[in-house]
Amino acid sequence: MFKGTLLFYQASAYFISCNRVSGDGNGSDRSGGRDDGNGSGDESDAGSGDGMVRVVVMAVVMVVLMVMVAVMVVAMVAANVTVLLVEMVAVMVVAIVLVVVDVVVIVV
Repeated sequence: MFKGTLLFYQASAYFISCNRVSGDGNGSDRSGGRDDGNGSGDESDAGSGDGMVRVVVMAVVMVVLMVMVAVMVVAMVAANVTVLLVEMVAVMVVAIVLVVVDVVVIVV
């Protein structure tokens, strides 16, 4: 079970670090959104989908992480491991807070 906890930490850290490095926030999304007037008009929408895609990916990853935690919690309850159960709940809360903060940073 402890190995699972470490994997959960690594997955959370890896995802959040990847997301931080992947772009410079909303600036990159908006920069492609300017239309110089002589285009078809579609250019103005070029950057708008980027942030949304990232939010959807974040939501999917958050759900996957929560399912992983739920499976581990059920396994721990079955094995009667209360100390690790408390630790996992703490890890889950921290991971969810980090993901929510990340989503807010991307959207705003």
